[in-house]
Amino acid sequence: MKTLVDYYNEEEFKNLKLKIEERISHNKYLKLSVFSIICNSDLIILLKEDIEKFEIDIEEKEDYWKIEIERVIERSNIDGGKRSVSGIAFVEKPKYREKIWHIITTGDLDFQSNCVERLIDLLSPQVSRFYLTSHEIKSIFTRFEDEGYIIVVKKAILYSHKEEGEISFKRAPYYRIFNEAEESDMYVDKVEFVIMKEGTTMLHGFITRGGVSKFIGGDIRFFYEKFLPLLADYGEEKRIKLSEKEKQDYDPKPLALKFTEELIRGEDENRRIITSLQNLSRSSIFVYHFNPYLHVSVLDFVDGSSCDIFVSSPDEISVIPSSHSSLSSLMRIFDQLSKDFQEGEIIEKERKIMHFTDFFE
Repeated sequence: MKTLVDYYNEEEFKNLKLKIEERISHNKYLKLSVFSIICNSDLIILLKEDIEKFEIDIEEKEDYWKIEIERVIERSNIDGGKRSVSGIAFVEKPKYREKIWHIITTGDLDFQSNCVERLIDLLSPQVSRFYLTSHEIKSIFTRFEDEGYIIVVKKAILYSHKEEGEISFKRAPYYRIFNEAEESDMYVDKVEFVIMKEGTTMLHGFITRGGVSKFIGGDIRFFYEKFLPLLADYGEEKRIKLSEKEKQDYDPKPLALKFTEELIRGEDENRRIITSLQNLSRSSIFVYHFNPYLHVSVLDFVDGSSCDIFVSSPDEISVIPSSHSSLSSLMRIFDQLSKDFQEGEIIEKERKIMHFTDFFE
């Protein structure tokens, strides 16, 4: 009897994809999950390093790698004190964007959460996730609509920037979801969707703001050749803006989260920005100044990165990287501000010597 390893034993990635599509088409509960990440070095070399509690076996194929992963989880609340989680993942050799890597698996949620996602976290700062704003997710759908495709949202989850709570949608035109997010001061977190043309389902998929996507049905070549490159483009765009900031011999220009409106009007907004930064995991902040301008220092415990956050303009939050700021840390900061305060565009600013009077303009 063939095992899952035998079933996926293809030399070329194009044949592996077709095998996966065939298997999914015969099992309505099976999905292909894709974790899109940034890695400026060689991901496979990183995976070959000794990672505590993990056993990783890598087999190189013609244009991809098959990776068998096993992790031992030890906790006092587990029967017997420990348990193991294992599964198979695949990594295609990067094509469209050589620094954007896609880790794919049909493994269950336990394997995805406790093996794949845990590995990504442990490889930080060499590996970084990237996030997608509501506008960027909408733009992906708009690109397909402009080419004559019909996009229908089957399910969607929206979260508020200001308070706890969510809105769920079931089956609606995609633009209605994003209009609701904009009008209600919310962001789009997850979307299950169908892309159709002339009555044919090209892709039944799923996308999250955290850069995770899923192939649920349709044409897997469409998913890989049409959909994933658009997602990768946004990851590459952020990588280019943030990568230069982690060079230790580089005097980085300030960055900013730029908004389309003047949102920051006083103490209430400054307080929300501080709360957002306090919600950043594995970090600490120090508030130097609160009003009328905001100055906060952020220390990331993951890799020792640090930066200063300034608010001196009503339409942007300035981020001043230190000489030891990593891409991964900066990405986490911009992601947190985008979720808990407001989504905006990451821009690079010209370096300017600030005077006290500048904060009162």
